[in-house]
Amino acid sequence: MSEECTHDCSTCGSDCDSRTETTAAPMHEDAFVRRVYAVCGAKGGVGRTTVAALLASCVQKKHVQAAVLDADITGSSVPAAFGLTGRVTPDSFGMFPMETQSGVQVIGVNLIIPDPTDPVIARGTLVDNTLKKFWSEVIWEDVDLLLVDMPAGTGEVPLSVMRNMSLDGVIVVTEAGKAAAMMTEKTLKMARALKIPVVALVVNRDGANADLDDRNAELAEKYRVRQTVRLPYDPRLAVFMDEGEIEMYNTDVLDPLIDRLF
Repeated sequence: MSEECTHDCSTCGSDCDSRTETTAAPMHEDAFVRRVYAVCGAKGGVGRTTVAALLASCVQKKHVQAAVLDADITGSSVPAAFGLTGRVTPDSFGMFPMETQSGVQVIGVNLIIPDPTDPVIARGTLVDNTLKKFWSEVIWEDVDLLLVDMPAGTGEVPLSVMRNMSLDGVIVVTEAGKAAAMMTEKTLKMARALKIPVVALVVNRDGANADLDDRNAELAEKYRVRQTVRLPYDPRLAVFMDEGEIEMYNTDVLDPLIDRLF
């Protein structure tokens, strides 16, 4: 990267690792998706998968077709949240996602490998190619909202998703606390550098610990995020996730965010 890098790749002719231009690949010719949002957050353990799975479930209950692409290649957990077992079998034509009990369409590595407890030991090109296959070879059927559940950090997976998938925006998941605020700001800066709009901050486990410093309102104002949704702490939610019954959990807290996504 040039020492004088401005992160505005449209004005730069250099070939460097910091280029932020998106090179979105096309989806499968028979796939149909209206809107795509990534669910991200640099801090580990804030509940990105919980928010992605719950949001998809809430959308589906409104008779709107939802889908989730589990982009956590080495730590796929979305299928487990929906209680999905079995395998998706890709062929030369492509692959169809698996459907949950309520009809949410889901794809993830744990639906492809022989045993969901098998480790996926991969990095670099293999991870990137797997993400590209999910994007270009999955045959999504009349999907209104596709959520891409990303792992923590601002590394290769978030970068690959933001560069190679046609995102309408990102939903940043966070929680109270100074460490969460610091890592959330990294995510917000990454989205800004890549020119991906942040549609909302979702503050997970809100109210779990009143002693923690909550800087999310300040971050939303600083980065001009127009919507902040606070998902109240509810220990039952973790149980529903762990039992693979996220679709049984009912809440209307995410309704304002759903309205914004459409």
